Amino acid sequence: MKFSCHFNKLLCFIREYYFNYISNVPCCQDISRQITRWSVNIPPAGRNNTHKKTKRGNKMAVVLIRACILYVIITFSLRLMGKRQLGELQPSELVVTILISNIASVPVEDSSMPMLMGVVPIITLVCLDVIMSAVMLKYPKFRRLMIGSPRVIMSEGVIMQKEMKRLRYTVDDLVEAMHEEQIFDITQVYYAIVETTGKIHFLKKKDYQSAEKADIACGGSSDDPPAVIIRDGREDPEQMKFMGLGMGWLHEQLRQQQLSISDVFLMTADRNGQNTIIRRQRGL
Repeated sequence: MKFSCHFNKLLCFIREYYFNYISNVPCCQDISRQITRWSVNIPPAGRNNTHKKTKRGNKMAVVLIRACILYVIITFSLRLMGKRQLGELQPSELVVTILISNIASVPVEDSSMPMLMGVVPIITLVCLDVIMSAVMLKYPKFRRLMIGSPRVIMSEGVIMQKEMKRLRYTVDDLVEAMHEEQIFDITQVYYAIVETTGKIHFLKKKDYQSAEKADIACGGSSDDPPAVIIRDGREDPEQMKFMGLGMGWLHEQLRQQQLSISDVFLMTADRNGQNTIIRRQRGL
């Protein structure tokens, strides 16, 4: 940086005091043109750097102030919308949240854009969401049209395969949701419903609703929970190996039920060979 300043001073000195003499010498005309090219528009030493630092500092301050203002506006907007966790958002609410985040980023990135270009769309989206919520509360049919309604995927212990297919839910989704509710055996489930947020809630059968008492009465159990060994007509060799079960045992169990692997929608088994088979419905 210091070398650049001294070099600029030297060029200015040469340009001001020796330019006339050098330009009159034919052999030095090329040197003169080069010095002129280097020294043109050279600002006074030190002023350019100070100006750049000041400009950068002002721009950073504008960005920080805008970010703070938008943070307050977005926080207030989400509070006004009454939202909680991301997993509890309805589809329309999630769309509004994503749009607000994208709109808010534009004035922060481009400091030349007026703040109103970001604030007005955010306020508009929030007002639109509040109006939509009020309309959906007054008209249930409109609410079902916009966000849907809860769907039953298990009733009286029977999996509603057509409903799962319509919702594009797989066996893995169902099993994962069961594990989150500390349910490892599908035979324990009496009722399962998919909420509009996508979360699945389960109701256990009466015999399993007080698991602690049942465990005390039985003296406890050290067996591992059942594992899914067939899902959507495809076997899972890794789970079978983990449970100590072989393909011979699997084919024997299916032969007793006069089934093939492709006929099975879901099959679970434990280390003792106790298994549960749910047949695939026709046409699925």
